[in-house]
Amino acid sequence: MSYLREYLYIDNIEINSILAQINEGLNQKTTRAEKHQEIRELSHSQSASIGGEAKGKVAFLAEGSVSTSAQAGRGTNHGKSDSTEDLVESVYNDYGVEVLENELKSQDLLRTDHEDLRYGDFVTFKQKFIVVDFSVIEALTNQTMIKETMSQGDTESEFQKLQATIQKQEKKSRHNMDEKEKALFDQRKAQLNSMKENIQQGEDIAYNTKSVHAFGELGNAIFNDSVLVRGENYNAYCERNHFRLNKIQLSMLQNNTRSGTILGV
Repeated sequence: MSYLREYLYIDNIEINSILAQINEGLNQKTTRAEKHQEIRELSHSQSASIGGEAKGKVAFLAEGSVSTSAQAGRGTNHGKSDSTEDLVESVYNDYGVEVLENELKSQDLLRTDHEDLRYGDFVTFKQKFIVVDFSVIEALTNQTMIKETMSQGDTESEFQKLQATIQKQEKKSRHNMDEKEKALFDQRKAQLNSMKENIQQGEDIAYNTKSVHAFGELGNAIFNDSVLVRGENYNAYCERNHFRLNKIQLSMLQNNTRSGTILGV
């Protein structure tokens, strides 16, 4: 039974290169012409006939007669032909993967992960995989962004400003405060403690993710144009611009639980 494939990554340049070496390449596009013709014909004709006869007899002479006739005709014939031609294009694109796969199998060139592999073998894996995008890891573990996000907008300057206001109020004895001033003082102290907890939480997370950030930063510097696809027993460094998914969609596959098939060298 045939089934549809969802392609996440295709390197058409590499596919065409291999097919060109083992099977004279792959037709990228087929164009078929479909011609439609219609002929219309119009005919017109006219004719007329004129005839006459006269007879007479003259005394003492023989009897004689005269006859005359005339005929005229005209005919016209018009024809018109209309022709249209439609070009139908069939683009193969993804079909090249199946062609390559079948060619490698027919020539016994395709290996699986259960076989002994050598450098340069064509191999296919079917197993669970995850996607590791170093640029996403670097962005998500940015120290400044973590602190600002976890502090819920509470900044150091706002914290220090509120703290100075409370310290100024503390110098005034609570006994000298009216009920409204006491309520405001308690409210500000509660707000200060909440801000302090948020800021501290952001700093703790940022500190704990420093090593992860360094890993993402290093990976992004080395593999700036690549994304790592990891299986149970393989690592594939894939060029970013050959993916069918954007950066956000790829990041969702970092904890992927699905299985997939990979074909490579």
